[in-house]
Amino acid sequence: MLHHQLQFGPHVVFSACFVAASVFAAFNGHPPHPQFKSYVESYDPDNPTPSPDTFYFMPVNRPIMAPGQVTHILVLFGDAATRKMLAYIELFNLVCVGIVLPFAGETDVRHSYAVDVLTGAEIAVQIDEAALKATPWAATHELGDESLFAFCQRRLGEIIQLSQQRAWQTNVEAMVQRAFGPPDGRPLMPADYAKFVSEVVDFMLQLWKHPAFVPATRQQQLPQFDAFCAQLGARLPLFARNEYERLIEPLRGKLVAAANA
Repeated sequence: MLHHQLQFGPHVVFSACFVAASVFAAFNGHPPHPQFKSYVESYDPDNPTPSPDTFYFMPVNRPIMAPGQVTHILVLFGDAATRKMLAYIELFNLVCVGIVLPFAGETDVRHSYAVDVLTGAEIAVQIDEAALKATPWAATHELGDESLFAFCQRRLGEIIQLSQQRAWQTNVEAMVQRAFGPPDGRPLMPADYAKFVSEVVDFMLQLWKHPAFVPATRQQQLPQFDAFCAQLGARLPLFARNEYERLIEPLRGKLVAAANA
């Protein structure tokens, strides 16, 4: 992330993937890309040049996959028939890049590594070798393609939504502790629930400061907030709900004002 903008275009990511592919090849006993050394030596981060034999690789029927909501995948597949090796790198299930290297082996080889980003655990890569061989090892998309933009937009939205869910899960226990205090058997009153709603509002306002939370995203979260408040109020006896709604009304007003800002 540079200056609050996600940089996953070829000028930024392709170079890193090209280097990673050559390093992974060498690690597994295969030569790096023949232009690896010269490319690294001449690389200018302020004016990056395109890395050779590197392209978006996102076939419709994905031949390489790994289980998990957010994963990194690294695969080397050497095809003895074509004398080529495909390095496939997938980052956050968002950036999918292929790099073609020479391959001198007499039999097909494959090496793979994947990690579940959310847990840090290594996971198994699923490779459909027949489909991978049948798919041209060339660019499936070019920068500027509508389909590429749509995929990145959808996937980025999924990642943002997941980050929201995990942030909520991480913070909810602390918010409950601050609002209700330690369990002591006392009955919870409207003011207690309103204090919890205040904690939630403060959390959301802090979260919304991130540039990724554009006004449209904030607006989408208001109905979810209202549903949460309604579920919380339903825990109170009927005679206490009017007091609870009166207490949370100004809190919702703060959220609405921030959503429209």
